[in-house]
Amino acid sequence: MKKGVKVLLGIVVISILVGVIFFTVDFFRAKNNQKPVFCLLQNELNDGGTKIYIGLGYKVIDYHQMQDNNTYYNDVKIGFWNMKYEEYDSNADEVNQYTSRKNVSLEELPKDYSSEQAIIDGCLIISNNNKIYNKSKLDEFLHNTSANYTEQKKPSKIRIIQYTIEGQMIIKDVEYREDGKFIITTDFTRDDFSAEEDRIISSKEYSSEEYYILKSTGENLVEINLVTNEGKAEDAILICTYPREAEIEELPSFYAKISEINQNAILVETLEGKEERINVSDKYSFQFENADNYDVGAVVKVTYTGMVMESYPAQINVVKLEKIELDDFNIVFENSSEEKTTILDSSIDGLTDYNVYSFKGKVFVIIDEKIMSLRNAILDKKITMDDIINKATSDENLVKDTYLDGGSVRYNYKDYVMIKCNTLNGNKDVYFGNTDLIS
Repeated sequence: MKKGVKVLLGIVVISILVGVIFFTVDFFRAKNNQKPVFCLLQNELNDGGTKIYIGLGYKVIDYHQMQDNNTYYNDVKIGFWNMKYEEYDSNADEVNQYTSRKNVSLEELPKDYSSEQAIIDGCLIISNNNKIYNKSKLDEFLHNTSANYTEQKKPSKIRIIQYTIEGQMIIKDVEYREDGKFIITTDFTRDDFSAEEDRIISSKEYSSEEYYILKSTGENLVEINLVTNEGKAEDAILICTYPREAEIEELPSFYAKISEINQNAILVETLEGKEERINVSDKYSFQFENADNYDVGAVVKVTYTGMVMESYPAQINVVKLEKIELDDFNIVFENSSEEKTTILDSSIDGLTDYNVYSFKGKVFVIIDEKIMSLRNAILDKKITMDDIINKATSDENLVKDTYLDGGSVRYNYKDYVMIKCNTLNGNKDVYFGNTDLIS
């Protein structure tokens, strides 16, 4: 009898010790916002993917809550078995929350507005460490308003953040309105090294009948200016400048097809293919304002904050949803740090009598609702370089520049450029690059 009691007590003590160890490990994991390892999944909720786990005497709730106000709540809580899901108000805890301020005026922006928040809000950020964030926003703005890209301007707006030598934030809103006016509003209030009277928000209008936006790409610098029709350099208004070789950083994005829309909730499935990049999931769900502007079956480019909540479908916070008008094929250029990449080598591949290169980026093709590298698309005979060049040549809305070198042509797309060489010395190569590529 005594032996039996001892065995029973031993089992109890060991169980308690094991429980304490399990709880301690999962406790510290919860404090670091990590999932438990010594629990069993009890339930998964339809709030965005919250999971409830049960351990030896304790409960872990892994919150993944999607909010209706363009925020999300992502946290891990641990407690006893009687802990309730409702005990934690997701709106009271700002762990991993994001609230968009992209439509907030400069006067209303908080003084502690951070570069991290600005990146998510889609601001163009030109840092002091040779990096540019959200350059695609600048490319889109110039495509709508600049003489380099279009003769028919479209209303467009961009928020630009540059830093002084001392690291102070200067914010500039540049807008082209439907009435033909350029509006430049600059916020100097965050420059603590300037004189007190200079820390103001100033705004000025310029008529498009007298001024136009011009991008100038030099050997080292790129300048965006508002210049007069007379071209007087002394009258130019500088919008921004940055090093041509600056490293480009963008928020993550992927291409997908919309499979469901329920009020402001959207479910998408990633396009098949794209060998060079592996997505976290094949399905993503997210909340997005004006979801009724999109249709089930549409192909979209999804740009998100970078955080992915581990559920199925995966949960993300989307900052931009761009419709893709599908043609027979669509070229996609994604910025990268690679200086030069050979896509086709005529001496090896034998498919063309010229070489094809990309600079500072990778080139993909969307075709038959699948996405693949340009090289593989050509090798698999899904497309030819002649198809691409002929499409660019016949596009009447595309701005083209012809060089006096024998007839080389630069095709200026919104997100990239393509140069088809035809020089007097016999260069017939094709170059893809970001919009700062020079011949």
